[in-house]
Amino acid sequence: MRLCIFLPWLLWACFSSGVRNQSDLINAIQRLERQEKLGKLPVQADGASNTTKFTSHPLANGNQTADSASFEPTAAPEPVELATAVVMPDDTCKSYKNIGSKPPAFIGELGFVLTAVQRPCITFAGESGFYSDSNWVAMGIPCSGGGGTVEWEGKEERPKTVTLALATDCPMQPNASRVAKFGVSYLGFDTADNLIAHNPFILQFWSLPAYPDAGTGYGIAVRSRKAVDMVWYRLKKQKPINVHLYGRENSWIKGNNLYFINANIVSTSDYRFRLDVVEVRHLSNMEISEARRRCDMLRPKPNCELIF
Repeated sequence: MRLCIFLPWLLWACFSSGVRNQSDLINAIQRLERQEKLGKLPVQADGASNTTKFTSHPLANGNQTADSASFEPTAAPEPVELATAVVMPDDTCKSYKNIGSKPPAFIGELGFVLTAVQRPCITFAGESGFYSDSNWVAMGIPCSGGGGTVEWEGKEERPKTVTLALATDCPMQPNASRVAKFGVSYLGFDTADNLIAHNPFILQFWSLPAYPDAGTGYGIAVRSRKAVDMVWYRLKKQKPINVHLYGRENSWIKGNNLYFINANIVSTSDYRFRLDVVEVRHLSNMEISEARRRCDMLRPKPNCELIF
């Protein structure tokens, strides 16, 4: 069947080159038949047209023959895959210019921690950033909105122990609604709905600077005589009490980010307090090791390996 396609060309080529007898014509046809059996004739590609395109006229140089003619079938072009851009324009990828660093980052003037953005990116300037339509997650600090409870044992004039409870249901300032609005006005997200979670900080370990008191759990339980006297006096006088807090975002899972909070406890009434946050940061490995060392020194020894 394919041989029939070349017969008109063969007849023209033979007579143009001086083939005038039947024997030469038969020999030429037999050569094409042998080439067809050996699979040397061009095969029409799928989707190609029914014509065969020559790269040059078969006898353009005057000395070409049917054996030396160069030809190729016309075929449909293959699709080209375009590379995906990895750097977006500045108006699409926004930098963290208002907070100075990528998450996790404490926004001190607003009182919450930006912990995660689902779609981070890099600006043309090489800065870490985010897409404005990204979902994001924030962490609030319990009792920063007041409402912390003070519990004591013994005589009120000079109690034996004082416990300052930092429960996760303690009010956070700002609340979730205000955090969502700050995400739009201050950070640059598209809508308030981009905030998908406002999680509380969960206290796991605490210590009183300059005092031996430290412990695990949700409450700051002060027991040493000097520390109890100091805490009780400052609560009554509504003076700040500096505390160091260690914990995670809504989880006791060891693998999550471990945060350090430097804060002051301030009495708001006889048995209520507010936590004024000074600093929140992600702990380095060295700082985690130091906190673990102090935890291991406590007696009775708590399950420090579950925290650090």
